[in-house]
Amino acid sequence: MKSMMKRLIYNIKRFAHSLKVRWRIRKTPKFMRKFAFWWHMAAYDTAQVLKGVRPMAKDTLDSMADLVGIERQEGETDEKLRKRIIEAVKKKGGMAR
Repeated sequence: MKSMMKRLIYNIKRFAHSLKVRWRIRKTPKFMRKFAFWWHMAAYDTAQVLKGVRPMAKDTLDSMADLVGIERQEGETDEKLRKRIIEAVKKKGGMAR
């Protein structure tokens, strides 16, 4: 029951964010709107995963680390790797919000 409530709250927050995105891209040319919406929502989902709000598979976290240019050290936990990814993204100044 508790996980159902968490999922419901997450879905409500994601929907609210999608409304903000739709408002933000309203002046985008029509042929680019679907891509722009997809891009913004993918960035939102990635940020939620990095914050730890949304769980992900271990291999997904490793592939995200590869995107940033980091490798998992031997014996490193998911939480430590997540923190290193967030630090690397902040240094580069992109991706997660």
